[in-house]
Amino acid sequence: MGEPPGDDVLQGRWISELWRLTGRCLWVTFECDSSAKLLAWEQRFLEAGFRKHPLWTALRPFGTDGVQNGVAALVFEKVPAPALERYPLSALRAERDLHMDMLREAGLRSEAHLARYELARRHVREGMVVVDVACGLGYGAAVLAHATGASRVIGVDCSRWAVDYARLNYGSVDRRLHFQVGDARDLSFLADDSVDLVVSFETLEHVPNPDRVLAEFRRVLKPGGIFIGSVPNLWVDSEGRNPVPYHLHVFDFEGFHALVARHFRWRSLFRQNACGGWKPPQPPGLVCISECRPCPEDERNAEWWIAIAERPDSGSEVHPPVSGGQRGQSVEAAPRRIRYPSAGRTSTAVLATNYLLWTPATRWMWERLARELERHGCQLVLLSTTLPDPPVAFPVDLHPYLLRDFARMFPAWVGEGENWHLAPGEAHWLKADMSRVGAGYGMEEALAGLSAFRTYTETWLKELRPAILLLADNTLAQTALLQRRAWDLHLPVLIYERGLLPDTLMVESRGIQAWSDVRTHWCLQEMPGVDPVRYEEIRSYYVTRRPEKYPQPQAPVDPGSLRQQLGVGDRKLVVFLGGGFEANGHSPKGGIRDRVFFPGFSTTEETLLALWRAVQRRGDAFLVFKPHPLDPNPYALARVEGIPVVRDVNVHALIEAADLVAAQYTTLQFEAVFWDKPVLLLARSAWWGRGATYEVTGPEELDVQLDRSMSRQDWERIRERARAFVTWLMDAFLIGAAPEVPARRCLSHFAEYLARVAMDCRGMPPVAERLEKAMRRLEEHRVRL
Repeated sequence: MGEPPGDDVLQGRWISELWRLTGRCLWVTFECDSSAKLLAWEQRFLEAGFRKHPLWTALRPFGTDGVQNGVAALVFEKVPAPALERYPLSALRAERDLHMDMLREAGLRSEAHLARYELARRHVREGMVVVDVACGLGYGAAVLAHATGASRVIGVDCSRWAVDYARLNYGSVDRRLHFQVGDARDLSFLADDSVDLVVSFETLEHVPNPDRVLAEFRRVLKPGGIFIGSVPNLWVDSEGRNPVPYHLHVFDFEGFHALVARHFRWRSLFRQNACGGWKPPQPPGLVCISECRPCPEDERNAEWWIAIAERPDSGSEVHPPVSGGQRGQSVEAAPRRIRYPSAGRTSTAVLATNYLLWTPATRWMWERLARELERHGCQLVLLSTTLPDPPVAFPVDLHPYLLRDFARMFPAWVGEGENWHLAPGEAHWLKADMSRVGAGYGMEEALAGLSAFRTYTETWLKELRPAILLLADNTLAQTALLQRRAWDLHLPVLIYERGLLPDTLMVESRGIQAWSDVRTHWCLQEMPGVDPVRYEEIRSYYVTRRPEKYPQPQAPVDPGSLRQQLGVGDRKLVVFLGGGFEANGHSPKGGIRDRVFFPGFSTTEETLLALWRAVQRRGDAFLVFKPHPLDPNPYALARVEGIPVVRDVNVHALIEAADLVAAQYTTLQFEAVFWDKPVLLLARSAWWGRGATYEVTGPEELDVQLDRSMSRQDWERIRERARAFVTWLMDAFLIGAAPEVPARRCLSHFAEYLARVAMDCRGMPPVAERLEKAMRRLEEHRVRL
């Protein structure tokens, strides 16, 4: 609709009429030119008897502007009439110092509370028993229950008033919600090992003995169960005193980390800010801290810490707390480093980079490659954004993920020599790196980071003198800049990526999908026909094991139950799988990638809406959209249009249940072959032009190709080409990176190849001596404890 009525009386009547007509939920979209106006409208709806929908933060992520392109979207739920009569907003305001229903309050501080519960909601899985301790007025328990498969969500609070409110407002709406009066120190109504997830936000600072509370949480959690909790970070006044009378403790990072580590195994740490409080104003945001090790700025300015931790199996020990710097000392600007094992007596160094988390699969891959390289007289030296725990048997050095953080880790190298300048083409990569954080960062920070990064890389290239470089991910600024420098020095350099199929790697000249060598290289144009026996071997591996590039929820028992859950009925299910370039901030509309990747659709959202309209015109189909796991777009407009946007559904289950898979450049499109699903291809991916999909060459062809794919016209030929393509990938292009993946070539072949193409290093000092020189220079300048 257009802009709402401007007269206050008309506004009141209009909202009252909407409340009367609404059954339970209300979507409102309207023209709006500022966040301030949107906030005022939000408040009017709350005063009229609405509350924010439990998925409010899922639809509008914390820290994002609710106004996009002059249009605002709000989603509400009606407060049940008996609850509204008994608990008007005036009654809530009287309790606000201790309790507030954040679904009935406007503003950034309430958004911060909801964002924590949304973070926790993403960890709820089918059948879980969830307990929200110190649940207050129950709004968080409602968020945890909504659109999840939790069997029961129990809210516990010591306030009878709060529990009565929660029961009437939320327990009356969802039968899975149960609220009771209780003490966080004594959850005796819960049996040992009976709970899957305990959530408790801003509780530990209020109780006399936080250790006792966490011990009780650990008791009720099952082995492997999750604890998610938060505390304010250093809420003190200008004289260092506790200004909040209800807070019995003041936590800093070290204290909070050590407290949690005495009872649980840490999994993740988040920093949250909401523009002020007892801290200098910061951009609002909820940020995951790499390796649970914040930098000094985080430790000073975070408003809250949020822990995600796991109860170990019975008999297991939890990780000890990290040791921190003494007061008065500077703290390093990056995670702490491990010491290196010996690099041996070989003279040939392979310098590689790693941006993957150290999962068991990642660890197996690097350890296997290091051993195979050693067999060929080469030493692997790895630069990684995360560290293996426990350490591995080859050198690993920690370095930042973002360019800006090189200036924080090596401040003395900012502006050194001729480093403070911008070479042609580098502005693109700086902007790409700046886009990798939600709120972005400034060009001055990027230039400072680039300056330090140049000296950092020159140190490695000059002192270590590697025989070959193996760099990760063409879309990263660090990789592109180091690749260019290696070319200038005539050093052999290879770029590796996770393969087009899971459990594999691939070597690329420029990048994946439309730029992939498999699509563009002259030597890779001849694709042989399919070998049925070989194809079945590959298909069996992927259908049986279902390896994942990103963690997935557990799959339903059968495709029929998922279709029923989605409400497909007897219609044909079209599953649109979102891609990854926009998710990484590397596909700005109107850029050169439009010409490379997109045949007429400039963004995922534009593609989604066009596909939705085409499906609607048919009338016999049902569209579901699953965004890429890294895509932060809430797709609010798509939700308003009624498009099901699912994130917490197993992607392989979706593919198996689908009648048609639509895709742009996600690598999941290639796995659709194994479930015998036709692919409607909406962008130039690696198999564009191979006759293996139903290709949409422009918006005007969307309806035609949708009809062809839904009716499976020419399906036998297309299926044969698709099977030939994935077989050819495994035999000619991909490298097996897991123990039993059925690729023709594995890491032993790759190590042999690296050793063969590496530069000659005869007569050079051993790698161990060169590594020591490089590390000595790095340690002289690295910010440290």
